Amino acid sequence: MNNQFYVYVYLDYRKPDTYNYGEYHFKYEPFYVGKGKDDRMYKHLQLYDDTFKTRKLKKILKTISTEEFKSQYIILQKFSLLECQALMLEQDMIQTIGRRDLKLGPLTNLTDGGDGISGYIWTDNQRKNASKGALNRLPDSEKTKEIKSLSKRKFFNDGGKPWNYNIPTSIETRKRQSTIRKKFYQNGGIHPLKDKKRKDKVWNKDRKNEFIWIFIYKNNEIKRKQIKKEKLVYYLSDGWIKGFGKRKNQTWNKDRKNELIWIYNKKTKLTKMINKNFTIPKDWERGRKFFNKER
Repeated sequence: MNNQFYVYVYLDYRKPDTYNYGEYHFKYEPFYVGKGKDDRMYKHLQLYDDTFKTRKLKKILKTISTEEFKSQYIILQKFSLLECQALMLEQDMIQTIGRRDLKLGPLTNLTDGGDGISGYIWTDNQRKNASKGALNRLPDSEKTKEIKSLSKRKFFNDGGKPWNYNIPTSIETRKRQSTIRKKFYQNGGIHPLKDKKRKDKVWNKDRKNEFIWIFIYKNNEIKRKQIKKEKLVYYLSDGWIKGFGKRKNQTWNKDRKNELIWIYNKKTKLTKMINKNFTIPKDWERGRKFFNKER
């Protein structure tokens, strides 16, 4: 059955009124038109990108529940359509109602419809935001886990065969694979990236200015680390101090020498200097020992 496609419309319940666009009539302002099948109409509620449509959905879903929005403000314009019919209807509705980015109407669609999003080129900023959204995505719900387990069972019940089993490879793919294989053997069977070292990351001034040193005294010892400048406020509230833990151009003088003492540990065979006002840790003794290092 190919007549399983439909065309759906997203409505903004915050703007109730009579909206007439030719033969299309709505009680709330429409802001997105799409076509699909199965549960395609709910995919936008995953909020995985940073488009104007997603930002608008986030504001709407802060005031009402997702289930309420699904049941009342996502409407099916027509269903039981062939794919070509659904594409034509989607294109006609977008052109009739008008796109927001072209200043012709309220729709947040990025294309004129009829071909989905395939003709749209993402900007670098949109790719970064989509990546962040994917990393911060919530764990699967119980329903999603159940669907995944069913698909795994079906895979093993079919004999563990992949979806493309017995599907012939296209001529273009074969040619592309053939040229790659020829280049590989012409190179003596050596991978082109072999022995190529990755470029080391350069510590430049711009990156250096992003970080700052902080330190803290814990267990009679000083601990230091580098953090990003914007996180400094949180560390200061936890008792950390800005800086490296010593004054600039500090010199080794008699006063400082008299502040420190040597201690050693027989078990670990280590020696170090600490402030004489600090308590000597357990298993450590005052004094300086030279241990023979075993190689």
